[in-house]
Amino acid sequence: AVPASAQDQLKAAGWNVESKPGYGNPFLMFNTQKAPFDKPEVRRAILKAIDKQKLISSALEGQAVEATSFLPEANPAYKKPATDLSYDKDAATKLLSDAGVTDLEINLVTTDHPWILALVPQIKSDFEALGVKVNHTQMASSDMYANVTDVDDPSYDIVLAPGDPSVFGTDPGIIISWWNGDNVWTKRRDGWQTSDPESFNQLQTLISEAGELDGDAAKDKWGEAQDLLAEKTVIFPLVFRNMITGSLRQTPQLGATPPFLLSKSVENGGLAVNNLLRLIGRRLVALPIMVVGVSFLVFFIMSLSPIDPAYSALGETATPEALEEYRVQHGLNDPFFVQYGHYLWNMLHGDLGTYGVGTSNHVTDLVAK
Repeated sequence: AVPASAQDQLKAAGWNVESKPGYGNPFLMFNTQKAPFDKPEVRRAILKAIDKQKLISSALEGQAVEATSFLPEANPAYKKPATDLSYDKDAATKLLSDAGVTDLEINLVTTDHPWILALVPQIKSDFEALGVKVNHTQMASSDMYANVTDVDDPSYDIVLAPGDPSVFGTDPGIIISWWNGDNVWTKRRDGWQTSDPESFNQLQTLISEAGELDGDAAKDKWGEAQDLLAEKTVIFPLVFRNMITGSLRQTPQLGATPPFLLSKSVENGGLAVNNLLRLIGRRLVALPIMVVGVSFLVFFIMSLSPIDPAYSALGETATPEALEEYRVQHGLNDPFFVQYGHYLWNMLHGDLGTYGVGTSNHVTDLVAK
């Protein structure tokens, strides 16, 4: 993956840079157990108040597409829902008025990912254009889920966070169920199961029926699910980010002598050897930098996952106290760079961690085998 800001540099260096539609997204999640966000029309008004195209052109450097449905257009099961959630300030104002909402004040909680924070100024500006006051709080993902959303009777209003369930596959059932199934998202985080059990159960029926069908019949059923998700707007993506990749345009053939070595050999055999030694030296110097760079990239991508490691390790039956103890014990509440620093330090000392839930099996021992 290539950061959008690095595209021009790579192209100038001779790289082939490609941008393809992706599944990663910033999503809004509403506390549906708290007025006035218990009303679907209020939630739709919030979505329609945000100028997604301006977010894409400014904060995301053009490398995203507006989310017109819960699934991206790149997904074969995509359907544009009957409920239009595109930017429309006047329609958003009318929805709030029809819902009897005035003098609205929103407590917006976001993760501290830099690209998420880059979206906040535009979103605040769009809300304030409706006369809505916005109070913004940012925190690490682990802190947000542990202390704000995954608690009894959460008091937050709206959450803005990153997500990409396509790491588990692009099947529509996986993507829709990840956020909207019978799990912690709907039980605690957005409270859909409690605030509107009828529509929640309706979605579960649609998911189950679609999974039993094939072809156009399945696509139609997934379309019904997308209609319902847009109508209720419990949790919804703003945009889908592009996946940017880079590769060298030309790769030397295996065993071919580099041109600079050939020319130098003709002129002076000693210079060829010196050039080769300098090349090896540069590669040796660059190796640790490359290792750190790759490890940072992998660590950063994993930090974007909506999965809470504590839930993965202990399961949904774990008590909040046990989950928090796990997070503290493993440093999951620490800032991102502190977590990465611990990871890098342990890696440099040969400690690659453990594998397997609830075990003490060391990865280093597995590699040695």
